[in-house]
Amino acid sequence: MRLRRSILLALSSGVLQALAQPPFGMWPLAFVAVLPLLLAAEPDQAPGSGRRNLLLGLVAGLAFYLPGLFWITHTMTVFGELSWPVSLLLLLGFASIFAIDMAALLWAFGRALRFGAGAGLAVFPLLWAAMELLKSRLWTGYPWLLASHALVPRPELLWPSTILGVSFLSALVVTVSVALLASIRDVGSKSGAIGFAVLVLVVIFFGAGFVRNPWARRAGAPRPATLRVLVIQPGVPQKARWDFQERGKIYRDLLEQTRAAAARTAPELIVWSESSLPFGFDSSLQVQQDVKALAQETGASILLNTIREESEDVYFNSARVIAPGGSVSEAYDKRHLVPFGEYVPARWIFGWAGKIVRGIGDFTAGTRAHPLPVGFTREGQKLEALAGVAVCYEAVFPEIFREASRDGANFFVTITNDGWYGGLGAEEQHWNGAVVSAVASGRSLVRAAVSGISGFVSPDGEVIARIPLGQKGEIAADLPLRADSVPSERCGDVFAWFSAAIASCVILLSRGRIAKSGGAS
Repeated sequence: MRLRRSILLALSSGVLQALAQPPFGMWPLAFVAVLPLLLAAEPDQAPGSGRRNLLLGLVAGLAFYLPGLFWITHTMTVFGELSWPVSLLLLLGFASIFAIDMAALLWAFGRALRFGAGAGLAVFPLLWAAMELLKSRLWTGYPWLLASHALVPRPELLWPSTILGVSFLSALVVTVSVALLASIRDVGSKSGAIGFAVLVLVVIFFGAGFVRNPWARRAGAPRPATLRVLVIQPGVPQKARWDFQERGKIYRDLLEQTRAAAARTAPELIVWSESSLPFGFDSSLQVQQDVKALAQETGASILLNTIREESEDVYFNSARVIAPGGSVSEAYDKRHLVPFGEYVPARWIFGWAGKIVRGIGDFTAGTRAHPLPVGFTREGQKLEALAGVAVCYEAVFPEIFREASRDGANFFVTITNDGWYGGLGAEEQHWNGAVVSAVASGRSLVRAAVSGISGFVSPDGEVIARIPLGQKGEIAADLPLRADSVPSERCGDVFAWFSAAIASCVILLSRGRIAKSGGAS
């Protein structure tokens, strides 16, 4: 009976975590989603208790990732040309792999409970931060659906990420569940009072964002410089992009849409999404001539996506800036490639995937972080801004923007093609991850997507403008440029690595130790 209860608690925790994230978007649930998981765990003391916690963590992870990653089935059936049964089976396989992080978390928590329920609860937020660090580093990393991502609909809650990074914000989110459990379970006791005090402090800490973001511009301070940016969203479905006969029309429509929108908005920078050009800029002299002519005609630089080839077997998913004078910037090469999309990881294990799934590329990852220069003229004066660029999926890696900011980036740009996912939630999940990464480094974000979601986000996470999913459109805005830094830019992943060190110490010191008391429940 107790195991059945624990399984139900683990299931409910996974479901609550999934409901807090897109496409459901019930973000307040993020603060209580792990509470049932805490109740399900037990001290790793009796024979089999460690395996039991692993099982419960796996159950919670599956309940979280199966609905959270359901969009994978659309990609595999429509574009990978797999049958529904095979796609569902692969979804289960992917979800099981991703659920390992939750299983490891609950196993480590069970070891921490050997020191007592209070000590176990105290270190749980650090264990969570360590788990998200593992999630971001294992294989090539997959920092998707982090606890902090659920808070994007309320940008006032994002500001703690500017202190010690995204992992710190996620740890604060789960601290609410920990403090709630401690204060309710031990009402009237010292530990209950401590739990309630922590809960109050965390609420006040989050609440500070509703009063004033500590890193926002102070009253009376000079207004930051701005850059007039135009984002083009072609709204072309992915299936149409694969139709060779449609490429000419798609190309002409993109040029005409850009020309008309630029005439209305007078931009200083135009941003095209990943894959918006149906022909490669680097490989086509005609495209180069057309784009340079368009930049000169509009008086705006154009940031675009291109495939950069070094040889027949070495090619990169890249971005360049074309200036109105016709100069072409050095390429930024995407550094975090999409596993099973742009390359096959660990081919000695997964080499079969490239044979059964259509459309898997074999790109080479870039190795260098550097912002792209955007020159513009204002009141007769030549100026330059630096754009920190992330191509598609890598925008969810906070270090991409953090490193760009350290190298002088004044704002961030992410170009993506999210037309693979069928409107099943991945687009909003991707948006949330990019927003949190940008806010953590204190810069504005420009996001350009072929079919959505495109938009502008202020340095504190407020949405300036958005083009909805699946629509053709353009938006322009005067984007704030910043040259100052926030603490997290200097701290990097210090908090996450500190959490990992604490987690390692807990696991090592718990060896042979007999738990002082029962579980968290």
